Amino acid sequence: MAVLTVTVTVPLTSTVHAAGVDAQCTGTQHITYSPGLRLLNQTVTTTGSTTYNCTGQVTSGHTSFTATDSRSCLSAVGGDFTTTITWNDESTSTITGTATVATVAGNTVVTRTGTVTAGRFQGAQVLEVATGPTIASLTACIMAPGLTSTNEYLTLTITPL
Repeated sequence: MAVLTVTVTVPLTSTVHAAGVDAQCTGTQHITYSPGLRLLNQTVTTTGSTTYNCTGQVTSGHTSFTATDSRSCLSAVGGDFTTTITWNDESTSTITGTATVATVAGNTVVTRTGTVTAGRFQGAQVLEVATGPTIASLTACIMAPGLTSTNEYLTLTITPL
């Protein structure tokens, strides 16, 4: 099994709430691929779970997802998304937006921008930046079983309109 972990240090400002932000979070996302990602497209089930540590109106949150589609180590995943975060007080925020993918300093950076469309913080703007390994450069993609999991490190900011 091939696993790659990239560590990124992200400072968390202590004056977030005073600056008009509903929540400022850092977090980690663990993603698994079954079967493992290879160089050629194949049908893959991708499962992910994210945990957030926050300041502001909430102290933590989590979300998870499962998707099945045609993927390879060479395919970037961007486009429209909808996700729901469950917060430490069991309230939820449903977020709808768009994700873009770029390679920065040897890492894949996924930037998700959107709006809270339902639940806590409804109407607020969302910016999430996830940093992880550049999958296309991994030797795990060449040999069986392929790339079976990755870890991403993220920041999440929810700002009222």
